[in-house]
Amino acid sequence: MVLGGDDDDASIVGAVEIGATGHVPELARPNELVAVIRAVAEGDDPLKAELAGRPDLVERIVDDVRQQLLADRRPTNPLSPREIEVLQLVATGLRNKEIAEQMELSEQTIKNHLRSILHKLGVPNRTAAVLYAVRQGWLHFAEPVSAVPTTS
Repeated sequence: MVLGGDDDDASIVGAVEIGATGHVPELARPNELVAVIRAVAEGDDPLKAELAGRPDLVERIVDDVRQQLLADRRPTNPLSPREIEVLQLVATGLRNKEIAEQMELSEQTIKNHLRSILHKLGVPNRTAAVLYAVRQGWLHFAEPVSAVPTTS
């Protein structure tokens, strides 16, 4: 049960968010408070009845839940900026040695970055890592990536 600050929408939404089954405005009369307490104690859900008469509020709650679910579904990027840089170069078709030369790092450092990327993303290989990162919107390309790297 929640004793709200007022009979305003925010108080009711707050009660729903914490899983309350009853909501009573702060200025409620004692008999109203007792009635809600009894209803909850008997297993009723007076908050449902209150929401039934407020389709606008139900719609707001559903929209909030939907947005939260969508936010939870899209994973946050666990990769460091350097790992994104390495993966971006992998996506262009460069080999480890070529990436190392371009980034002025050792080939072993590139291998270490790739191992970390695969582990963080839970994918088996560099191709899967690139595909996953592209689908998540973590990699962006200014121009189409060719399947075969060009050599000069």
